[in-house]
Amino acid sequence: MAKYCCFNCPEKGHDNTRELLDICPTCGESYGFPLTNAPEKIGKYTIERALNRGFYGAVYKVTDNLLGKNYVLKVIPQAIYKLHGKDFYTECKSHAELANNSQHIVDITAAEEHKIIFANGIEIDCYVAIMEYIPGRVLKDILNTNDILPANKIAQIAIDLFRILDVLRLKQKNHNDLHAENIIVADLPSDQRRANEVEGRIRVIAIDIGSLTSENKAGDSPDRIGDVHWVAEYLIKLSERLIKDPDRSTDLNYRLATLLEDRAKLLFPATENQRHPNFDEIIDSIRNCYHQQAHPWEEPLKLLNFNDTYNAQTLDPWFIPSLLVDPNELCLKTNVF
Repeated sequence: MAKYCCFNCPEKGHDNTRELLDICPTCGESYGFPLTNAPEKIGKYTIERALNRGFYGAVYKVTDNLLGKNYVLKVIPQAIYKLHGKDFYTECKSHAELANNSQHIVDITAAEEHKIIFANGIEIDCYVAIMEYIPGRVLKDILNTNDILPANKIAQIAIDLFRILDVLRLKQKNHNDLHAENIIVADLPSDQRRANEVEGRIRVIAIDIGSLTSENKAGDSPDRIGDVHWVAEYLIKLSERLIKDPDRSTDLNYRLATLLEDRAKLLFPATENQRHPNFDEIIDSIRNCYHQQAHPWEEPLKLLNFNDTYNAQTLDPWFIPSLLVDPNELCLKTNVF
């Protein structure tokens, strides 16, 4: 169930379940009024439409009146930061550092302060983060749709999810809120298609970096799980999409679904009890699985070294011959087998 903090009179805690239409008992406004009573303008930006609400903030698609360019504005009352003793500008700087040189973290272009007048007449002093606008669909909608998802798209989504985890690992950060509404599957224009990818027409990007920290906050609240475990859940859901009808599933769909499910199981144990996954290995295994089934003539099976797989249990069976070493066929000649 959804949970929201009142925009007009914020409070600590995530204990109560509240829907957007519910009324705040303190001020009498609905929790969704920043969306249903969106402002017409914020600074130099014209509001095109309200996108969604998080627990604390609201998000809008806007147009820069001077440049005519679209952006996304994340708006949070300044009282929220005062209540929690947090620094908005430090948070935005951490976001910018994470997004630097990364194609899988939404870019933040500016951080501002505005007194925002909502359509119901309420005025609130807010912090505003200006971010890149990304055309596409949130992962939640893709996972919940009944549309057929081709294997190449599912493979690319899985690969990019691990790239998001790798960015976080390399920069020693935790997103801490990597739920499916905070991940966008971007539709790329033809001049931006990615070369050498399973599906070059999409890119998976993490958004809403407001909970970014160096610490893993999994377990801080009943509904908060770690970044790795979020991705594990998505792999399970993607694998289920591939074999909704096992009797009619193709070899490609079945093998890819099995691989995604196996990799998800590696991620589910508590982080402190497992070896840290090598995301490059997992990405290579997904890519190889897809190409070996979809285009077997393009690339032969290969195992470069023992580190190319997570452990013996995850070694794909078609690689087993690569583990057998018989210099000069000595074993064969002496009838050892």
